[in-house]
Amino acid sequence: AATDLGDSLAAAGEREGAMEAWRQQVLVAQDPLPYSLRIERLLVEQDDWRGVFALLNERMEQVTPELKAGIAARCRWILAEKLAETDEAWDLYRQLHEANPEDREVLAHLARIAAARGETALAISYLDKLSHQANATDAARYQRQVASTLEATGDATGARTAYEKALDFL
Repeated sequence: AATDLGDSLAAAGEREGAMEAWRQQVLVAQDPLPYSLRIERLLVEQDDWRGVFALLNERMEQVTPELKAGIAARCRWILAEKLAETDEAWDLYRQLHEANPEDREVLAHLARIAAARGETALAISYLDKLSHQANATDAARYQRQVASTLEATGDATGARTAYEKALDFL
C-alpha cells in the first residue's frame, strides 16, 4: 500500500517520494493523522519550517477542538523560534499582544521576533516591559538581555543603565 511505499522510500532516503505517497494517503485515509505526522517529521528533518507551518495549518482543519489548541501552540512556537523574521510571525504575535497585552509569553516572543527583524528599540521596549511584569530573578535576566543588546549596538551608557536596573531587581 501507499503507507508501505512511503515508509520504504523514507528508509531509502527518498524523502520527496515518501512525502508524496503519504500525501496521497492523507487525501483518502479515514484517519489522515499518522500520514501527516510522517510528513511533518520529514519536513523537520529537512529544516523546512515553512512547510511544517503550512502542514500544521492544514491539519487544524481535520482535527478535534482539543487537538486544535495543541496545534495552534506548535504553530506559534514555530513562528517565534523558527520563522521569527517572517511577516506571519510578526503579524500573529502583534495580534496576540493586542488581544492580551499582559501575556508575558507573547511579549517574550515579540521581543525575540523584533530582534530578529532588526528592530532593536522595539525589542528592548518589550524586554523592559517584561522586566516590570516578572519576578525579581526573571526581571534581572530581561534587563541583562537589554544590556547585552545595547552593548552590541555600541550604546555603553544604555547598557550600563540596564545592568544597574538588573542589579536593582536582585
